[in-house]
Amino acid sequence: MIVVQRGSEAMPARVDSAGFRFTSPKALEPAAALVGVALAAYVLLCTPLARAFGFFERRLVERFSGARRASARSRRREIVLRGIARELPASFSRSLVVLAATAALVLLSLGKSLLAPEVDLVALPLSTLAALGTTTLAVGGGGARWSLRHGLERLAALLLQQVPFGIVLVLAAMTTGSLSARTLVSAQGPWPWQWNLTATPALAIAGIAALCALVPRARSAGALATGRLGTRREQALELSAFTHQMVVVSVLVVILFGGWGVPPRAGLALQLLGAASAVAKVWGILVAVATARWVMGPLDVLGVRRATVLWLCLPSLIAAVLSLTLGGTELGAICLGIAEGFGPALVLGTALGAVLVTRRAIAALGSRPAEIGVHAWL
Repeated sequence: MIVVQRGSEAMPARVDSAGFRFTSPKALEPAAALVGVALAAYVLLCTPLARAFGFFERRLVERFSGARRASARSRRREIVLRGIARELPASFSRSLVVLAATAALVLLSLGKSLLAPEVDLVALPLSTLAALGTTTLAVGGGGARWSLRHGLERLAALLLQQVPFGIVLVLAAMTTGSLSARTLVSAQGPWPWQWNLTATPALAIAGIAALCALVPRARSAGALATGRLGTRREQALELSAFTHQMVVVSVLVVILFGGWGVPPRAGLALQLLGAASAVAKVWGILVAVATARWVMGPLDVLGVRRATVLWLCLPSLIAAVLSLTLGGTELGAICLGIAEGFGPALVLGTALGAVLVTRRAIAALGSRPAEIGVHAWL
């Protein structure tokens, strides 16, 4: 009930609130977003997950220790680039996979369909995942000896790595009501704070988990530590895993990173520019994954199963459940309104965090190691 009073006269009036949806004040959303990002960063640093950042920084310094002995800056750059290049596709078969995935992404960006508009983003990763599972069982896990038990264990670990990606597909379908690539791209904007990765909290959590799940390798850690090329069975497993990785990265670019970011009825030149930007995003993610693999060293999917469940699958599942249950409530509307302002703050915080970690690693690289000696009077 609303009471309007003029002088001594009070005029009560009843207003029906049915059909009205509560929205947060627009003027307070940027401030709430900044406070929320600061609180989230503080809480994150107070959790056991903060040790992961310290571990990553320590491994980064260890990788740079080989460049410490190189006096020239060009020599240091060569050591770093050579280490990252080892994780990127170099064989002829992988180059064919890259060409095929790039061609499929360009066709999607030009408005074409590979199978059907609603099933392209689901059928492609499912087909490559089926090929990866078949290859894993056929090579017996890719170890030194063929073993069905090792093949089943590695297949289960590989399927566990795909749980965050599957949650991303479910959330994308529930959020936009469609899995068409054109619909998903049209629902986002060209700027980073307009992408689903920064504008939608549930998709952001599941998307980051899906990206982190790309770092562990399908090949055994023992074979990776030796640095050898591997047997034919290991190479077949690596090729199948890389094919699936290329498809997953391309789908994540469409769902989370804005895709090509061009309206459906744009001109040909603008569509080609959008296709080039989508391919550049794919390569940016591939280089980021290669850098993480170089820094972290040999990581086997079998060795990170517990961490995958605790830090990748469980947060993605909780975020999906909260998003689906609170989506139509007033609390969900308030959180969604505040989350709309999280995008710029999240992009800025991520950029500052990356710069800080890199700066600390470079400072550790440039510092002189402590000289060990014995005091004469001790």
